[in-house]
Amino acid sequence: MDNSAARAAHRAAADTGRRAAETAGARSTSVTVTVETWSAAIGTSAATLSSTATTTLDPRPKVSSISSGSPSYFGGGTLTQSDGQTLAPEYAIGPITTAAGTIGYTLAQLAPAGGTTKRVYVTLAGDAFAGSGERFAVHEVDASRPHQITLRVHRAPQS
Repeated sequence: MDNSAARAAHRAAADTGRRAAETAGARSTSVTVTVETWSAAIGTSAATLSSTATTTLDPRPKVSSISSGSPSYFGGGTLTQSDGQTLAPEYAIGPITTAAGTIGYTLAQLAPAGGTTKRVYVTLAGDAFAGSGERFAVHEVDASRPHQITLRVHRAPQS
């Protein structure tokens, strides 16, 4: 049996707990989802940036390194001792409260569909990330739980 009132109360409690963690200083990394819309296919000579939409997650979700690294051609990682290949760590972002009323986020906000004229990336900024932040691409979304979403990201081209 579905109890929407209980689910909404659980989401609100989870959101309150996540805000408390941020207030206590446990969430030092900001997470911003950016969608760039281009006038033509990205990479073509006719393409110009038409618009940029950003969503900065509030409260800040937990960001943790989940693997020592996968091959990366985009820099920012560490070199393996055996062959000198650059490895960049993967990160888990979450849990993120799912949308309910005025709190949380939808899948479309966290991992919008890309396309030939859209570029979607996540910027992680804070203590562990260089400058004003580093770009990452979402490669996995776990929305299997009714009250939370977790994103897995890997390093994307920087610009």
